Amino acid sequence: MTFLILLLIYTAIVGLLFYVLRRSAGLPILAMVAGSFMANLWSDFLTGVIASFGISIAVPPLSSLVFLAIVFVPVLLVLPQSNRVNTKSDKILATAFFTLLVVTLTYRVFTDIVKIDLASQEIVNKLLPYSSLAITACIIFALVSLATKRSE
Repeated sequence: MTFLILLLIYTAIVGLLFYVLRRSAGLPILAMVAGSFMANLWSDFLTGVIASFGISIAVPPLSSLVFLAIVFVPVLLVLPQSNRVNTKSDKILATAFFTLLVVTLTYRVFTDIVKIDLASQEIVNKLLPYSSLAITACIIFALVSLATKRSE
């Protein structure tokens, strides 16, 4: 259960940070998807390039750090351009979808950093088949959010 507790703490930190920023989730979600796509394409290559400079990190694995950097850089680039949300319900909805996407897309890296125990593995195995649905719901939310955005 240690893994699930750490995953919940990770989820809470990501959610709290996004909630405090009061940003619309449309652009950050699409940037996260783009970052994840690029990380799947380039993280192995870039890990090799970084390792060739003599940089080696054992824990967490260098490949995990490179993957996370590639995923989050696009989000950090678009976050300042994202509209602010003013209502509490908009903040909660944006935070929920963004946090769901972050956890879903970075789960593999999280398991490289934190070893999963058997009890947690059973619960995670029940949830993993729904990851495609979660990602799709987040993308649809982002697109609807951008299509219906209000000017400031």
